[in-house]
This record gives sequence, C-alpha cells and structure tokens, in this order.
Amino acid sequence: DHWWGAALALLAGRPRRIGHAVLECRPFLNTALPWDPRRHVSAQSLDAVAALSNDTDASYDATRFEPEPGDHVWAAEWLAQQGIDPGARIVAIHPGTGGASKLWLVERWAAVADALIGQFGVRVLLTGGPGEADLVAAVSERMQRPAARMVGAARVPQLAALLARAALVIGVDSGPLHIAVSQGAPSLHLFGPSDPQRFGPWGDLARHRVLSADLWCAPCGVFSACPRLTDPAECMERIMVAAVVEAAGRLLDIAEKPIDDS
Repeated sequence: DHWWGAALALLAGRPRRIGHAVLECRPFLNTALPWDPRRHVSAQSLDAVAALSNDTDASYDATRFEPEPGDHVWAAEWLAQQGIDPGARIVAIHPGTGGASKLWLVERWAAVADALIGQFGVRVLLTGGPGEADLVAAVSERMQRPAARMVGAARVPQLAALLARAALVIGVDSGPLHIAVSQGAPSLHLFGPSDPQRFGPWGDLARHRVLSADLWCAPCGVFSACPRLTDPAECMERIMVAAVVEAAGRLLDIAEKPIDDS
C-alpha cells in the first residue's frame, strides 16, 4: 500500500507489476488485485504470489520459515557461550521496533523480565538489531537480575533458530516477533498504534496473543509519533506490567519444551 514501491517497479522497467488497487498505487500497476484495507497483510501478499504464479488455488505455508542446520548449530553454540543450559526455559524479549510510537517503556520491560525470572525461573534473553544496542542496554541496566543480550550479532536465519528455542517471545509490533511466530515459539505482542487485524501474528491465536490497552484512538496507524503528541504514546503507556506478566504466564503454561540439542 506504499505508492513508492509501485513507482519503483515501473521505473525499473519491470513488465509485470502486480499489486493491490490502492488509489496511490494503481496507476503504476498492470495487474491490480482487489484491496481490502482491513485484511491481514500476509493474506494480501499471498494473493500477489498466487497472481504471479497464475495459480489461484495454490496453497502456501506462510506460517513457517525453516533455518538451515548450520543456523541451529550457531544458536546452540551461542547459548552455550552465554552459559544457558540446553534445557533452560528461555524467554526472549525484543523491545525494539521501527516506529517510535510502537515502543513500550524501558523500565516496564525490565520489571516484566525480573518478574518472569522470579515467578517462573526462566532465563531472559534480550535481543535487538543493529542500532538497538542502547535500548537493549537500558533494559538490562534497569533489571535486578541478570539477562543475556544478543544485539546485531545474528543473521535472520540465525535469529530464527535462536527464537525457536524460546519458551516464549515477547515484544512490540516488529519483524522479529513475526520470525518467532514462524518458528512456533509462543509469542506475546504488545500493540498500540498498529492494527492487529492487519499486522498481528499470523498463526494459532491460542499460542500467539496480542495485548493492547484498547484506547479510543487506537489503532491510528501512525508509527513515527503519537498524533495526539503523547510521549510515550498513550496507547502503549496504558499497557501495564501486571497485564503483560499475567499473559506471559499463561503462554508459558502452554509452551512446548525447548529443542534438545543432545
């Protein structure tokens, strides 16, 4: 639904330009698919794949991504280097995201991490991508208990293999949370300005929960800053630590055992 993506396809001289009939994109396309702004973006993407393959009855498993065996070896070795036993219950927390208004409060991430360690005896892994080292460090520094940190050290398949070993992955609306879903790891997604109907987890909703404050103005779809100038964004600020810990505990109860590398 971004006009510049469709424009780039035209400028690149691509003879087939498949997309959706969004008003701003339609002039750049020669195959415009029906557009439903409330439909999940994964389903829309699969429509585009089906149109490209000329197979409207094609079935795709959009819920799984399979890392290579070497990626699983890397994940196991990395955890061993951190002193995390293969049988440990790992809760991975990914606090970062691409939009400022989607961020949750640093001190609350620390409080959730400490609570889960104390109540469930889990090992906490804080993850972040390039440019998120300061954010991850800020969460770690506010914690009362130790946590492992992995920031910008893994390629996407390696991160997937690492998250596959988690009993639970918690974060805001971000790519790594979708990677966790693709690995079958139970996940808890904190949503504020994002629309979970379009951007929520694409998988079993019993294992992948969305938690939001149900503020009257959410979801607004504005990720750079709150349109009402609340800072932090009120829709995120209203998500309480107790609610996150309770939801996380329920998901930990149904979590499968971590992968046994023995």
